[in-house]
Amino acid sequence: MIDFIVTHASAIALLGFFSGFVFIVASVMRPSRKAALQKHAQIPFEENE
Repeated sequence: MIDFIVTHASAIALLGFFSGFVFIVASVMRPSRKAALQKHAQIPFEENE
């Protein structure tokens, strides 16, 4: 088992990072997050008092 992991470590890491990326993109693109994302998008345009 360890030999398999060591031999295929780069492919396992690639799949792990890709899965993480897809999870993050899917969680950000949910319709329920739209209001929060719109609020965050306006931060650069707010005036500091």
